[in-house]
Amino acid sequence: MRMEYLKSVLRQEVGFFDTQTAGSSTTYQVVSLISSDANTVQSALSEKIPDCLTYVSAFLFCHIFAFVLSWRLALAAIPLSVMFIVPALVFGKMMLDVTMKMIESYGVAGGIAEQAISSIRTVFSYVGENQTLKRFSTALQKTMELGIKQGFAKGLMLGSMGVIYVSWGFQAWVGTFLISEKGEKGGHVFVAGFNILMGGL
Repeated sequence: MRMEYLKSVLRQEVGFFDTQTAGSSTTYQVVSLISSDANTVQSALSEKIPDCLTYVSAFLFCHIFAFVLSWRLALAAIPLSVMFIVPALVFGKMMLDVTMKMIESYGVAGGIAEQAISSIRTVFSYVGENQTLKRFSTALQKTMELGIKQGFAKGLMLGSMGVIYVSWGFQAWVGTFLISEKGEKGGHVFVAGFNILMGGL
């Protein structure tokens, strides 16, 4: 895949590299972007897609079993189960956007370093070390700001998982009512509640 990417870049006309704006796949960024883009695609194919299938199937089957064991509890707890998913989707989207911007920023910084190292004699002969270092530091500054945003989004996402305790408490209250008033079996209610929690996660 890396070879195909490089071949595709090398097939472009010379004018393609002159018309690219800053932060795009210009000549000095090709090497760093080949690695980062290939790793992103490999991560998606080897981890993300199987994880997505796992979570979707767990959600469906856990809720089906919960309905079979105790449909009243499952019906009452489904709104809380959805509350597990919404924060993950919202903050996950935020983290994805920030991560994509970070990849672009790292590409710019890596391109500056690659360009300086590949022509180190020219940089040294024109005493451009400090200028190159400033450009590199400026490129990394944006990455640091994006990293702070990513950490904030990740913290909010993990903090929103406190809904689990709310859901478990609500299910315990409803389950107690169903066992004492509706005559449902305690084991079925407990397993149904556990399935709802696991399906929401």
